[in-house]
Amino acid sequence: MPTWKAVKRVKRNFWNLYKAQLSMMLWAGKKNPKNKKRVKARSASGTIVAWVIAGVLIALYEYIFMSMLYVEENTAVFPPLVAMFAMFLTLLTSVSYAKALLFEAKDHDMLFALPIPGRTIVAAKLLTMYTLDSILNIVMLVPCAIFYGIFERPHISFYIYYFILMLFVSLIPILIASVISAVMSIIASHFRHAQFVTVILYVIFLCGVMGFSMTVGSSAGGNEDVLVGAMFEGMLSGLSSIYPPLAWFKEATMEGSLSSALLFVGISLLAFSIVALVFGKFYGKIHEMFRPRAIRRKYKSSEKSSGIMLALMKKDMKRLFSSATIFMNQLIGLLMLVVFAVMFSIQNFGAEGEEVAELFSIMFPFIFAMAAAMVNDTSTSISLEGKTFPLLKSLPVLPKEILRSKLYLHMAFCAPVILVCGIAVSIVNGLPIIGAIATVVIPLCYAYSAGVVGLLINLKKYKFDWTSEVTIAKNNLPMVLTMLGGMVLSIAPMVIALGLYFAGLPLAAILGGCTALAVIFAVVMTLLMNALGEKWFLKIEY
Repeated sequence: MPTWKAVKRVKRNFWNLYKAQLSMMLWAGKKNPKNKKRVKARSASGTIVAWVIAGVLIALYEYIFMSMLYVEENTAVFPPLVAMFAMFLTLLTSVSYAKALLFEAKDHDMLFALPIPGRTIVAAKLLTMYTLDSILNIVMLVPCAIFYGIFERPHISFYIYYFILMLFVSLIPILIASVISAVMSIIASHFRHAQFVTVILYVIFLCGVMGFSMTVGSSAGGNEDVLVGAMFEGMLSGLSSIYPPLAWFKEATMEGSLSSALLFVGISLLAFSIVALVFGKFYGKIHEMFRPRAIRRKYKSSEKSSGIMLALMKKDMKRLFSSATIFMNQLIGLLMLVVFAVMFSIQNFGAEGEEVAELFSIMFPFIFAMAAAMVNDTSTSISLEGKTFPLLKSLPVLPKEILRSKLYLHMAFCAPVILVCGIAVSIVNGLPIIGAIATVVIPLCYAYSAGVVGLLINLKKYKFDWTSEVTIAKNNLPMVLTMLGGMVLSIAPMVIALGLYFAGLPLAAILGGCTALAVIFAVVMTLLMNALGEKWFLKIEY
């Protein structure tokens, strides 16, 4: 039997380790020992501002969606639907960074040398993951409760169950993601190019999850006249049969079921305990599985001298592909774009008639633009230099060449995907010429502009002393601002363009104007980069 002192010591070790891990994730930033407090305060204020902006934008989207469901008289689907999106988002993001935080963190050897049980270390790391994901979940779920309360004025039991269960929404998805990430990493460790295989497995997983969810949604809305609310209600029903916690959440919040609430909380805590115990018991062995078995390949110096731009792009590309965490978080927009293209091609909206084809000629460019703007590799490209930034800065290369190489790599990823998907969707759906041009040009301009904006913000808000890539992937102001800004600047113009179309304005005038504005915005971003990029780069101090 463990003594009270032993239990107290374990609790103290756990909380100290948890606070250290969380502090490392939240406050890692610019190295400046002389002004440590001021730097930490600025970092904290920047993070808070980013989450406030994110909260406002998410609240705006939720209000629009809630208003639409209110018109359809199907608001009961709204709270569980938002919870479903929160669970889905947690699963996708956690799969990509669980390996880096749990098993391949740079502090593993130091922690393993301490007189702390493995299960305590794993539990602290899992709780750190839970805290980071819960921030986003709270930002998504709190506005949902507020809007549902304004529109429907539910019983007090709704708020009690909702705000309690909200704290447990991310637990099970995090644990599932940790197990999936571990399995993928063990499989990849048997191959020569383990990191590349890991990236491929993550891409397959992400495409599979997205494709499955869209299949459920399309089957639920198979009838062309079905309302949006009814379609999502069918999606919830289908996913609830596969993932019971979603059904328990719905029954507890919408029907006041105490048994469902207890099941949701109990299973979440039980799953957390089991995963912490199992991973903790075999923590050292699992970590050894993820280590390279040997030098996987021998590097031979090439006698050929590549151009400066190509060499810089190769360096950044190797860095991007060396980490599945960074790769998945930064290029998820391209995967979404491909999934959208496949879905729109299978649906073939052009077969419904010329009027429907014109309608989707307006929607496709901005839907693709939203996905393209979510490609945020430039928003972390400066921070990812880490301790090697002084070396990069000392190279006999102009700063503008370094910045251009990062933008060129960004467009090298985006442009081929946008061109192929845009042309394919235009041909399959029989879009008019102006619609086909807009479906390609507008997303290209958005992708380029997002790359410039992300790079400029990262030049002002950078982090170099990170110890885990999750710090860059999850707690990153430039990435949040770039992604949310791209979403707003794609959805808002689409709504305005649709309004002008229904008001009777010619399609050519609408799409021509939108395309021209997108090109002008890209030109303005180029001028801004030329004016500020090099200056801000030279001001960075390490």
